[in-house]
Amino acid sequence: MELPLRGELSDYPIAKIFIELNKQRETGILSVSTPRFTKKVYFKQGDAIFASSNLEDDRLGEMLLKWGKINLEQYHRSVELLKKTGKRQGQILVELGYLTPKELYQSVKAQVKEIIYSLFGLDHGEYEFLPGPLPTEEVITLRMSMGNLIYEGIKRSSNWSMLKRQIPDDLILQLSLNPLRLFQSIEFSEMDRKILTLIDGKKTVKQIIDNSWVSPFDALKTLYTLFILEVVEEVKPVKEEELVTLSLEDIFKPILMEEDLFIKKVNELYEKIDSMNYFELLGVSDDAGIKTITKRYFELTREFHPDKAYNYSDMSLKEKLTGLVNAITKAYNVLKDPSLKEQYMKKLGLTTVTPVQKRVSDDSLLKKAVSLIKSGQHSEAIPLLNEYIKTDSTSPEARNYLALAYLKTGNYNLAEKIMKEAIKLKPSSEYYTNLGLIYTKMGFINDAVKAFKTALELNPSNEKARQHLMKYQKK
Repeated sequence: MELPLRGELSDYPIAKIFIELNKQRETGILSVSTPRFTKKVYFKQGDAIFASSNLEDDRLGEMLLKWGKINLEQYHRSVELLKKTGKRQGQILVELGYLTPKELYQSVKAQVKEIIYSLFGLDHGEYEFLPGPLPTEEVITLRMSMGNLIYEGIKRSSNWSMLKRQIPDDLILQLSLNPLRLFQSIEFSEMDRKILTLIDGKKTVKQIIDNSWVSPFDALKTLYTLFILEVVEEVKPVKEEELVTLSLEDIFKPILMEEDLFIKKVNELYEKIDSMNYFELLGVSDDAGIKTITKRYFELTREFHPDKAYNYSDMSLKEKLTGLVNAITKAYNVLKDPSLKEQYMKKLGLTTVTPVQKRVSDDSLLKKAVSLIKSGQHSEAIPLLNEYIKTDSTSPEARNYLALAYLKTGNYNLAEKIMKEAIKLKPSSEYYTNLGLIYTKMGFINDAVKAFKTALELNPSNEKARQHLMKYQKK
């Protein structure tokens, strides 16, 4: 969508405007005007960080009154001082002791959200976006994903006709084929997740609404939200080998990782990104097929999605994650195209190898990966082990090492998944012990105890499993 800098909301719904400004990572001020008011939303690199309004009901004092945070006497006293001093009302309320600094911080953020949410019910009015540096640096700003902001805004809308115009009854929907849209940070309700199960690439919007267990309007709001955020899209033809089959569990299950480990992992990869070729970046071999490349692209996008930044305190994380995902996407777009991939391989000086050469290379790959793990270089070992497993899908040993590498880098979900694969191939006492260690890191102590017990059943002399079992049975 090519968004005009000025236009009518009847032509460009506010949600589409927000999404486009977010995609383009715009900085500037969006003004929305009706005969009653003008409201402004301040964007910084695509994020809505602040909002203001000339509507009396949107002022901080009025909102605090409505929320029961201050009484009428306190309100009038603060307004009186505001007129005398010119200070902000929030500052005055804190100085008078009516609010704590923390309460002011929370109240201003809530006020900003309410101003933004109120825009999503509008289908008439004018908008204008003025790109450029923001006039002031606000002390209190939002840190909220665009997905969650739009999700909450649309959920509060009561404008049936506006939503209906944007998503026709005969539209057939499927899950997005773009992982950047699919893995946005959005706190879906249980109802929305259930409605997602009805989206199968065959049912129309009308059929989904008719088959849902909520009111037609609630179902329509959910579908419109999913559609406008591009979590779902209109069905379109795609090559079979480029399809990635995902369950709702794949989409919604969080990747558990401690903050310091995740930030360390991002920083390490970000520093190396310019020195890595596309195969190294995606963690695939040079003979990987489109399906493998696409699957890996989805995995990495999910792990390093820029929206992850909102979960952590490091303010520089958003920029780094955006840089990582841009590089990963660039690598994917080249490697999925056979002709572009061939040109790139020639540029790197890569040639095909004979089966004998490949076997020798694979064996040395595993040895090198194990050596890296023993020297504490777990992140470096991961792409080598993934590559080895592609050539020997029956190796439990490689999976065991890979799971331990993921454990050490804080990627507990993948560690659990791959250790279970190793156990399926070879249900050994050692592997069950390692699975128990993974569960302890995830905080699943009951599962850890079961794993340690199984390890001891398989090998009663497994002292490591015994010690861990005694430790956690006492808790």
